[in-house]
Amino acid sequence: YQRRVRDMNIYFIFIQEDNKAKQVNLVGGKFLNLSKLAKEFQIPKGFCISTKAYFEHLENSKEIMNYLKQFENLDNLPSFNYKIIEELFLKSDINNELIEEVKKHILN
Repeated sequence: YQRRVRDMNIYFIFIQEDNKAKQVNLVGGKFLNLSKLAKEFQIPKGFCISTKAYFEHLENSKEIMNYLKQFENLDNLPSFNYKIIEELFLKSDINNELIEEVKKHILN
């Protein structure tokens, strides 16, 4: 099962420019709180990759998914290794459209 997100607006949420930053299901809790802080404090403008793009990346990365599947049984949870998951993320392929969108927003 693979799904492609065609609307690139789903990938990026801007702190001060986008009302979607108020939706935790799209941006995650850390970014939601950062966007709230930006209303009262000077915080550099930035963006986050949406939770939808994150989950799409997981679905398209067989190695990451295979590693995570072993933890469906919560008895295996104590053996979860953050270093392994970090290494898997660092060597996984990132969607080219996503890379181009990141470049656009970094250069602007």
